[in-house]
Amino acid sequence: MTYYSLFFSTDSNTVPEVLSHHWKNDCRLLETNIDKGFFSPAQNRLQCSDVIENVSKSDYDRAISGNRQTTIAEAMKEIFIR
Repeated sequence: MTYYSLFFSTDSNTVPEVLSHHWKNDCRLLETNIDKGFFSPAQNRLQCSDVIENVSKSDYDRAISGNRQTTIAEAMKEIFIR
């Protein structure tokens, strides 16, 4: 008998400053929130000079926001106040 377990974890790692700087200054966002299937996190596609990079959407979002967590109140304001 084989048992499988499925673990869900929140990725709370911070993005290295060098990588964050690279994505902000050297890359252009081509596609966002690319669905890679049920067991894979969503990805963003970036063009960094002549290279296309696929990066985790959550890592990219943390890098762009300066590793700052968004509160629910801030998210609600962002969505509904515009």
